[in-house]
Amino acid sequence: MRLQSVGSAAGYDEIEVLEKDGEKLLVAYGKAGRVVSVAGLHTGTAVMSYRRLVTESATMDAVRQQAREALTK
Repeated sequence: MRLQSVGSAAGYDEIEVLEKDGEKLLVAYGKAGRVVSVAGLHTGTAVMSYRRLVTESATMDAVRQQAREALTK
């Protein structure tokens, strides 16, 4: 099992499943409409692709957009 995360989900008030496929799971945690953490199970490098959004406290909409774009590639 490989679990990766970036940021801290402490105090989150929103959760968004960005990808779920078999054993693969990618989740974003938000607080007040801003992403505070992204965590993944069996997602390879996907979690780190959200690092910039987490460190910049991007909107959850920006995270959803990136997830949509990643799924269409």
